[in-house]
Amino acid sequence: MNLSPPLQNQLNGATQCFQQIMGNVIQNATRAVMSLPAMIIQQANQGLYELLSNGVLQGRIDFDRSKLTYQAMTAKMADKVDQAGWGALAQNQKM
Repeated sequence: MNLSPPLQNQLNGATQCFQQIMGNVIQNATRAVMSLPAMIIQQANQGLYELLSNGVLQGRIDFDRSKLTYQAMTAKMADKVDQAGWGALAQNQKM
């Protein structure tokens, strides 16, 4: 059966929309299941939940800081290579 191009385009659009909706449903269900242990801990022991939450938050902050430091070092090394060549890069590796 040969469908006309406009009808075929509409069916393709409906299929893509359906796939996007199903992807969103699966993603939201996954998030709900993953957050269940945290909710149980929160109800059982509020202090433990706060301790874990603060630890995760601090870990994210530390990771972001180290990533920024790494990016700054990489940019500095790239600038040195552009300006002075590979000799400067070798000296920067001593850092």
